Amino acid sequence: MKANKIMRWCFGLLAFVIAAFFLIAGDPVTGVTIAMAGIAGETVTTEGVGTESGDLNLDTILKEITYISPAKAPLDTLIRRVGRSIPAKSWKVDEYDVVERPFVDTVKTQYVTVADAKSAEIEVTNIKQWTNDHTVLVQGTNQMLLITGVNHATGKITVTTIDDGTDQPDVPTINANVKITRMAPALSELQADTDAFAEIPTKDYNYCQKFAAKISMSFVQEIQEQEVKWGFSEIQRLRLKKMREEIEMNMWAGTRGVTERSRNNKTERVFTMGGITKFAGKSLTYGTGGSDRTLNNDTMNGLMKDIFTGNSGSETRFAFYGSDAGKYLYGITDWAKLIKEQQKEVTPGLTFTQYIHNYGKLMLIYHPLFDQMGWSEHIDVVDLEYLVKANMFPLKMVKLLNEETGSEDSKALVVKETSSLLTLLPDAHAIIKPKA
Repeated sequence: MKANKIMRWCFGLLAFVIAAFFLIAGDPVTGVTIAMAGIAGETVTTEGVGTESGDLNLDTILKEITYISPAKAPLDTLIRRVGRSIPAKSWKVDEYDVVERPFVDTVKTQYVTVADAKSAEIEVTNIKQWTNDHTVLVQGTNQMLLITGVNHATGKITVTTIDDGTDQPDVPTINANVKITRMAPALSELQADTDAFAEIPTKDYNYCQKFAAKISMSFVQEIQEQEVKWGFSEIQRLRLKKMREEIEMNMWAGTRGVTERSRNNKTERVFTMGGITKFAGKSLTYGTGGSDRTLNNDTMNGLMKDIFTGNSGSETRFAFYGSDAGKYLYGITDWAKLIKEQQKEVTPGLTFTQYIHNYGKLMLIYHPLFDQMGWSEHIDVVDLEYLVKANMFPLKMVKLLNEETGSEDSKALVVKETSSLLTLLPDAHAIIKPKA
């Protein structure tokens, strides 16, 4: 009796081991594991396959993605390698810019001097930037005034002339559109404080966009004799390169929006991100208009001033130009001398030409995609410090199990990424093209 119990226990244990083996290894006839049976009868989605297929050992390919023709998508290469990135928790990504209070304003309405008037009200263009107690320089003169009152309702500041110890002058005539500069405050001996002014961040946003590329090759195509070796790995690298180029074009020219479309009898929302050209704060031109494309040293001096002044951006900016713009640049007198020995490899595969000016340093590189976008005459400037990549779902690659699921006899991968590009401090970025 005891021997029978032992035999039953042994057979039960053996049955358990066999069942466990088939659960883990799968059916040796069909080659499909029990774990995969739940996918075989359903539409194969990248999410489902990604979960079931486990580690596909594709990290190496993803790490190499920016080394596949890096100069073909130069901005994407820069941002992925040396740029800033943040996580995104939703399709809509908020961005905040702190715009510093400007120093310069203009007089809105002419003030005409009045005899013995040591104080007067001056109407200004931007009343919000003014506070009590500051000193004011009237540009084009050596005249300094002191602000003793600010009236936001009328848009006027009250100013008083300075008594230099010999004679306190009258408030001079100040014409409309004359520039006035806010300087430091001047407090009295017993004055403990002055009016407060806070730079408050302004809010904007961009949407994340879901990018994807499918890489597929039939097994017959892979094994057949070929004059030139062109296998799955070659197709894979080419498709990754094209995907990065497509993303790059959206970074520049995308339109921010949410669009509804019908797919598989369902209404779906598609999010698209806005590109740099939609957020850049400066629009500059060269040439005199019409067919004129004059780009000379004087033009470059003016462009450098406009790019680097009037904002608190970095002293180094990156400029990307199309093929025609490159021809105009290299037509500038002594351009070759100006940039001689000024080549710098910012990151492997990306060599920029440095144009150094008193206002700042411009790092220039030819952008091949600008020609594809109809921008061969563009010279577009960005401040890399104020471009931030927001990753909702970072770049990843998942394997589609087409053969196992019976959908087709092919090898396939899907590469996808959901991300956005935030263009901060708009005035630090400039779009330059010929004058219309």
